[in-house]
Amino acid sequence: MFQESNRIELKATLNDKLEKEIVAFLNNREGGILYIGIDDKGNPVKNSDLDSMQLKILI
Repeated sequence: MFQESNRIELKATLNDKLEKEIVAFLNNREGGILYIGIDDKGNPVKNSDLDSMQLKILI
């Protein structure tokens, strides 16, 4: 089971805060890991359109 920490962030869906999370990890010398599709309790969240989500991340 995943648990959030100063280096691990869990997001159930993509939202407007994604850029802020990435910048925060870039400002941390140790970096971090962002998991998308996992809720705050560490459970996977079903996403019906993974291709669309990947395109949003890459753009």
